[in-house]
Amino acid sequence: MARLILICALLVPNVCALQVQLRQGTVRGLDVETPFGRTAAFLGVPYAQPPVGALRFAAPRPPLFSDGIYNATEKKFSCPGPEISIGKWVVADFGEQDEDCLYLNIWAPANASNLPVVLYIHGGIFVAGSGGWFPFDGTRLAPRADIVYITMNMRLGVLGFINLPVLSDTNVGLLDIVRAVHWVHENAEAFGGNPEQLTLWGQSAGAISIDFLLKSDAISGLVRRAILEGGSAGLAKFLLEFDGEYESRQLAYTLGCSSAEPDGEAHDRELLSCLREVPWQDIIKTRSEGGTIDKVSIQPFIDGKLLKKDVVASPHIDPSVEELFVVSNELEAFLILEGLVKKLYETNDITSIDWGTILKISFKVVLRLPYEKSAEIIRRYIPDDVIDESRLSKELREIEIQRGIASMFTDSFFYCPAEFRSATAGDRGVRVSRGEFHFRPDFSFVPKWASMSHAEEIALMHGNLDLYKPGKGLSGAMMNSFVNVSRSDYDFSDVIVKWIGDFFHGR
Repeated sequence: MARLILICALLVPNVCALQVQLRQGTVRGLDVETPFGRTAAFLGVPYAQPPVGALRFAAPRPPLFSDGIYNATEKKFSCPGPEISIGKWVVADFGEQDEDCLYLNIWAPANASNLPVVLYIHGGIFVAGSGGWFPFDGTRLAPRADIVYITMNMRLGVLGFINLPVLSDTNVGLLDIVRAVHWVHENAEAFGGNPEQLTLWGQSAGAISIDFLLKSDAISGLVRRAILEGGSAGLAKFLLEFDGEYESRQLAYTLGCSSAEPDGEAHDRELLSCLREVPWQDIIKTRSEGGTIDKVSIQPFIDGKLLKKDVVASPHIDPSVEELFVVSNELEAFLILEGLVKKLYETNDITSIDWGTILKISFKVVLRLPYEKSAEIIRRYIPDDVIDESRLSKELREIEIQRGIASMFTDSFFYCPAEFRSATAGDRGVRVSRGEFHFRPDFSFVPKWASMSHAEEIALMHGNLDLYKPGKGLSGAMMNSFVNVSRSDYDFSDVIVKWIGDFFHGR
């Protein structure tokens, strides 16, 4: 590994310290023993200056190190965001939060040299998540796949995507990714990586972000491969339709910001100045107290610079991309459906809600079709014998309604956009692999009749099933089920890790 120096004897069992020289200074990390070989780990490495004070809502600036050695032996804070549920009973815990959060976690096999580099971008609907969350840990993945593996934090929600016309920098959460990509390209060699063999790997909102950026020129020429896992630009169509400008102003008013100026540039500048002074905790608390729509209504938006008007429909992909892996799950939308029903109707019993109302809402939101013209499509997902209450038991009717609506949302939000992205990339000479997981892991938090849903593949693809235990970044009434990881789960994970390892190496 280039310029990597072992500087100490064992400090704790299986761990000792390493140093690496970067352009921005000397960084101290850890040397960790794993069943797959030794791993060099550098945790909490800054890729940008803290986005605080005058830098709140601003594009990320290159990092500054003080004199001496920077200690990169512990993960840093997650970027601020609300609590997020996985289905009805499980809550994801992303750890302590702080606005000073623009950090990377880097893992590489011992003595790495000229290895492919992978930058992973987490999901979370652009409002939650963390590169330090336990399923993304690269301690084992780096030596197993023989890669330099990196995770990152990015600004989320209001702090990443506030939308006011007076802003000189827009979509700064996405600009954080751009900054991280450039940082990785500049520094990967010091960790034993080959910056010319960079893969961007993203899940859900992370996959959307990658697809967005590969349609722009912000990271042109820097990426050779990409994995879009459970998301693509097409999934963001409904997010881009939120009126983030209106929501941003309403948030400011709710937080006590005001202006004596009439609506216009001066008015918005005063709101922006006030918002820079509000404690970030108050911003997150205000958004968290609203409903689901309130939490997600400030999102990436068309700014005419980074995101052009045709960003969803555009078939473009950066010419430097040689390979693309687009993967989704058979019933991606099941968890999303559960969450929506719980939030909108304050119930976990979908059969207590009129099915016609659900379908009308679904077709209006998803397909933009008048309900009266949708009978044929409705029957495709919800057959007549399900609609007729006299023909099925309450339990079976509940299952079939959930399956039908979840399938419709899956096709609309995930399957069709994934097929479109795969086809358009292939038309431009990119070697495309298209996958869909039908495997249902035994630790699954969805009912036994359902197939793999959104985000359930994450630990399988990272080879981190041993970490799925109560208290490890997850909590809730159903957490005991996570202890029950079966041999078949491990076997399936081994196959997937081997496959994506080959993908990273272009094999």
